[in-house]
Amino acid sequence: MRRLFSVLIVCGVVYGAFWSIVVNAIDRGVADAVAQARSDGWDVQYSSLSTLRDWRQFRFDGVDLAVTSADGQIAWAAPSIAVSASSVRPNQIQIDFGQKQSLSIGGQRIMIAGQKIIANAGVGINLATSFDHLEILMSDLAAQSDRGSLFDFAALTATMTQADAADFIYDIGLTATGLVLPAALLEDVDPTGQLGATIGQVTLDGSVTLDTELDRFSFNQKQPSPAIMQLAVQSLKVAWNDLTISAEGAADVDPDGILNGRITFQTAQWRELIDFLAVAGVLDAKVVPTAQNVASMLAQGDGHLALPITFRDGFMSMGPLPLGPTPRLR
Repeated sequence: MRRLFSVLIVCGVVYGAFWSIVVNAIDRGVADAVAQARSDGWDVQYSSLSTLRDWRQFRFDGVDLAVTSADGQIAWAAPSIAVSASSVRPNQIQIDFGQKQSLSIGGQRIMIAGQKIIANAGVGINLATSFDHLEILMSDLAAQSDRGSLFDFAALTATMTQADAADFIYDIGLTATGLVLPAALLEDVDPTGQLGATIGQVTLDGSVTLDTELDRFSFNQKQPSPAIMQLAVQSLKVAWNDLTISAEGAADVDPDGILNGRITFQTAQWRELIDFLAVAGVLDAKVVPTAQNVASMLAQGDGHLALPITFRDGFMSMGPLPLGPTPRLR
């Protein structure tokens, strides 16, 4: 029994020393990060930064944070932010962004308010602290810019997980419900109001392949940021009023950021979809009759239509119908 107590005492002393070292390292790391950002030209302001000294968890709290890029084009501010991790798993962290924050991009200020805005993240226990996973949870979120409403949604969960470290493949997922589109956008994409302002649900299961690993060196200014090499969609489903669309496919990304590949959309409401694409300006009104005829011939026996969108040589097409230039990702 005496030996057992001795072992317990030694373990307690070792753990206490480890805890003290880690807490002090967090304090130094926060101070160093702020100093480095300021030396790079970023403006970092705050009322207070503190570290909770609790043996059960590591916690960092910031109050009245405001960060502005060197060129003034990007700014972020929040009344509070809390970063915490279990003392036994310090590489698994949770970030609570509070219920309000603001973001300015290119002079446009966006106010974000939500019942819950939380991120759970994990990194590797190595010198590069390589990315392992990220989960973002939001509920009752509303985004309002100084130029008008942007969007509201009831709930959103977004995930990204390292799937293959050797080939730099990361799985991505998204589930959003009750997405309310702004009036200005609805006037462009659904001016007749046939679909309504609220998208019931959007779900995505896919992956992204990068040209290098994500780690703490990925976005510093001393080396190129990771570039997307391939996008894959295993499953995409959109339920918008009476219109339900699903999609799957993949596309490579060339050095110029141009997509090359195919994404196939499927729907049973293909007549309504073609009319909607014409009203939204995606399809020229002159080709709508042709599109309807082609779709009628291609529709399967159960009424579902598969619409392959091909990305090739900088242009998009739906079967033989041109849709315009391909978006650039770089």
